Amino acid sequence: MKRSSCFLVGIFFLSLLWVKNVTASEGKEEAVILNLKSCIEMAIKNDPEINNALDKTEIGHLKKNKAKRALLLPKLDFETTYGPKLDYFGRPITSEDIHRCKASIEKALYKGGELITGYKLGEKDIKIAEYDHRKKIADVMVETTEKYYNLLSSQEHVEKYKTLFRQTEQTVALIKEKFQIGAAIRIEVLEAETLLNEVKYNLIRSQGDLKEAMAALNEQIGHDTEVISRVVCEFPIQYVPEDTRMLVAQAQKNRPDLLYREEIVEYQKLNVDLNKSKNLPNLSLIGSYAWEGEDSPGDKQEWSVLLNLSISLYDSTIKSSYSSNQIYENEYNFQFEDEDFDVEGLKLSIFDGSSNRVDLASSKAEYRLAKNRLEKLKRTIAKDVQVAVNKLREAESLEKTAIKSIEYSEEKLKILKKKLQLEEISKIDVLEAQADLIKAESKKLQAQYKYSIAIANLYRAIGKRLEWEGALE
Repeated sequence: MKRSSCFLVGIFFLSLLWVKNVTASEGKEEAVILNLKSCIEMAIKNDPEINNALDKTEIGHLKKNKAKRALLLPKLDFETTYGPKLDYFGRPITSEDIHRCKASIEKALYKGGELITGYKLGEKDIKIAEYDHRKKIADVMVETTEKYYNLLSSQEHVEKYKTLFRQTEQTVALIKEKFQIGAAIRIEVLEAETLLNEVKYNLIRSQGDLKEAMAALNEQIGHDTEVISRVVCEFPIQYVPEDTRMLVAQAQKNRPDLLYREEIVEYQKLNVDLNKSKNLPNLSLIGSYAWEGEDSPGDKQEWSVLLNLSISLYDSTIKSSYSSNQIYENEYNFQFEDEDFDVEGLKLSIFDGSSNRVDLASSKAEYRLAKNRLEKLKRTIAKDVQVAVNKLREAESLEKTAIKSIEYSEEKLKILKKKLQLEEISKIDVLEAQADLIKAESKKLQAQYKYSIAIANLYRAIGKRLEWEGALE
């Protein structure tokens, strides 16, 4: 019985050691160390809106090239047929077949400016996408900076509250020992336990904040939300002089959202011109050359030149055409006679839906909206810069206040420790002073984080890419 008991006890302790080793190995997952610059680079690389803006830039180039081809290059058609020869009455001669080959070219000579406007719209598409890309990068930079320092703040809070929690635990244990030998009263024990619970609550809350901040930054930079990430305590963003007038002038010149809005106005103006051009006449030239005969390509040759003029009249279209030596096409390839076919034609299509009044009115409304949005943005630029400067000054003032608070808390803690040695005060008073010092240090760090975020917001407000200390990016 004794041996079996010892055996069971041994198994129990071995299992405890195994659980301890497994837990330790699970807790040793290495954290990914990140700095601000790398986080911003990853966030820019993985942001879907930024990648979409790059795609739109490529699409703009494709539209421009398409419009360029339509403006400069004609349409070319080549065709060849083989079928029975027809007699004088149009009946097929089954014993004889002929080849027919034809090449034709069509070029729009005038479309009311539509071709040139289409090319300009392609150029505007590129610029709009480029400014939109810059705007989204600026937004992502600020968002990443905020989440970076939010995680850094959470890291610091957890470490400080862990330290305070250990100190408070030791104090509670000491007071309980004194209470057992009658050197302390019950109220001191309760006071110490209350303080311990308060510190524990703040520690648990800061640990929860840390997990949320870590998940938010991981999501921002494209990492899995479960990845353990730690950020470096650094403040690398270069200082910006607080000359408000100069900053406003810089913002009016460089803000990507302002440049984006200006391009949108120009784009909508071109849209209005494009819809107006549809009310103007269209003139096109069509030329063709054909061969026909028993052998390919054939010894009988025909050519024609056609001028086509059309104009839209509300929901109707009138077309006038003139052709010289017109070739009459026939799917059975009848044999041509050597005659000169000059043909004039006039065609009126009624209620063919050619009116673009709705599109024109819509484009004018979009143009007015774009202009109004641009003017509104111009009015807010000075306010945005001033708000950013004010936030920067607030953070500077908060940091100075926090520094003084730290000096006060340190001096108070020194005095209380001396009084504790003289037994003039209790250990609880010293713990409360230590907690006040940690709060003051946290406020200083928070002020530094707010200062860095305020600088990033100021960069965005003036339309400037972030500059790092010692190097320009």
